[in-house]
Amino acid sequence: MELAHVRLRKPQTNMSQAELSAIRKLKNNPSVVIKPYDKGRGICIMNREDYLNVGFKHISSHHYEKVDRDLTHETALKVHSALTDMIRNKHIDKHTFAYLDPLEQPTNCPTMYFLPKIHKTPPPGEPFVGRPIISGCTSPTAKISEYVDYFLLPIVSAQPTYVRDTTDILRKLEKETFPQNSLLASIDLVSMYTNIHQAEAIESVCKAYEKTNHNYAITKPPSKHIRTLLELVLGRNYFQFGGNFFRQKIGCAMGSVASPEICDITLHDFELQISALTDRILFWARFRDDILIVYNGQLESFTHFVHQLNQLHPTLKFTFEASETSITYLDLTIIKGPHFLSTGTLDTRVFTKPTETYQYLERTSSHPNHVFQGFIKGEILRYARNTNNEDDFLQKVQSFEEKLLKRGYNQADIHKCKQSIDFSQRKSMIHTEQVKTQKELPLVFTTTYNPHVKHMDIKRALSRHWHLISSNPTLKEVFPKPPLVAYKIAENIKKRLVRAKLSHTEDNQSSTTENEDNTLDILISLLDEQIPSE
Repeated sequence: MELAHVRLRKPQTNMSQAELSAIRKLKNNPSVVIKPYDKGRGICIMNREDYLNVGFKHISSHHYEKVDRDLTHETALKVHSALTDMIRNKHIDKHTFAYLDPLEQPTNCPTMYFLPKIHKTPPPGEPFVGRPIISGCTSPTAKISEYVDYFLLPIVSAQPTYVRDTTDILRKLEKETFPQNSLLASIDLVSMYTNIHQAEAIESVCKAYEKTNHNYAITKPPSKHIRTLLELVLGRNYFQFGGNFFRQKIGCAMGSVASPEICDITLHDFELQISALTDRILFWARFRDDILIVYNGQLESFTHFVHQLNQLHPTLKFTFEASETSITYLDLTIIKGPHFLSTGTLDTRVFTKPTETYQYLERTSSHPNHVFQGFIKGEILRYARNTNNEDDFLQKVQSFEEKLLKRGYNQADIHKCKQSIDFSQRKSMIHTEQVKTQKELPLVFTTTYNPHVKHMDIKRALSRHWHLISSNPTLKEVFPKPPLVAYKIAENIKKRLVRAKLSHTEDNQSSTTENEDNTLDILISLLDEQIPSE
């Protein structure tokens, strides 16, 4: 009851009525579509007709076929049947069955939407390049995709060419030395998710699954069940777009939990064929569809190698960039710097995309103080890890500090975070082992952060009366430890404006004309506030 008496101060909006009105009108404007950028912090306002044209052009390819109705319930019945077979043979328990069974939870047909790739130049005549995403969290195959992915993650992690993240590639590179005349290259698999053959993927995954000796925490079902679930996840990938229903015939759905691991395992099988093409590869590491290569040869020889690579498979095709001095990979610029010239180990710097807008979290935004401090410290820590030259590190931090000041941060807070990062300890930052996952999941008291609530009062109330829980034998077993207090992200402009599903024109209010109000001017000032320059 004490929680009900936590004192609240009257909230005050930090937006004017004109700004709120502009957001409402923009959200209800039937002539535009609003999506976040594919990579970056901003949102993109697109002409609805342009957006639909890009979408229908993508869906008109041979990767998709139109279907005449919503097949969600039919798919749910097939998933239910496969799970019933598994529980009948005691390969899953009743709790897992209840969690996975789509008939036990609301499901609907996913929506395909497109995120604009502003960092890529669109083909002539097209307004933008879009990344297709299927929002499948309530799809009838969503839960079984999670289930399959649990078994695939350890298989992918064990692959010798696997790269988990930037820190992982830094560890790998620091162990290697290369000749001074080696070629630095990155190759990119074109449209990986849409070009993986489903039958080939299922065979690769099942073969790898049968070979793994990983000790899973839950019962490992026979391969035949994994095959059945994969056939459902890949073969019954239905979605809607522009009022029509479609099925993806080729490839994995971007948005399905298991898709990245399915592609990783399939590509690893493909990688095994590459050693027959050349013996000049000194280093090969892959993060999804991005591959970093150090090559013992000239550009002409490497170009021929990529040409041979593109003959190995009918749909898997590669593009490449190569240089004798530097190459970009993930958020790194890998160079032949001073360290390389003296030791043969490559140097690294932080890479920032040219389209980066530096719209860091505004200091006046409604977040707990530790969020601002953690964000600054985390970014400086990333600079320290990714940069092996201290002068480069200091220059990057200085640039970061200047941008933070323009976003309302104060010098004292920035300085405190800077002091907590010691560049001389860089090696420990890279080689520190990951924290082991807790065996017991913590109890979390979740609430939306509100600056008008004294959150320490919530913590004190929970702690003060926790003895009522711990003194009850049943409740003590269910809740062995006091809860953590965690905050959900509050609603922001992006959440208000962005929707995955296209709304029909007739469901929206008519937009006003440019002469009737200044909505666009207000939105531009609201969304484009003080973007720092590089």
